[in-house]
Amino acid sequence: MAIDVPAGTPNLPPQTAGITSRDDGSDLDHIRTAILALQIFAEGNHDDQELAAVHKCITALQNILAGHAKNRDAALGTTPALKHVRRVSRGAGY
Repeated sequence: MAIDVPAGTPNLPPQTAGITSRDDGSDLDHIRTAILALQIFAEGNHDDQELAAVHKCITALQNILAGHAKNRDAALGTTPALKHVRRVSRGAGY
């Protein structure tokens, strides 16, 4: 079965999302979207009380993502040395 692909469409490899980047196809995409929405809200807000509440929400959502990443790494048998190599190879852009 052939798939119709428009002419001139680049053949890109699948995206692999990081812990806070958007849309890797998992169930956690909604959490990532919520974090981004809260960050956008915070950029335009100057009320310190609201910003504190938004920061608390973002931190809680990031903890959920970090917990899932930790469990995924444990399931894959990722060692601390491999984690270090992964961090170093990403460079300063992360």
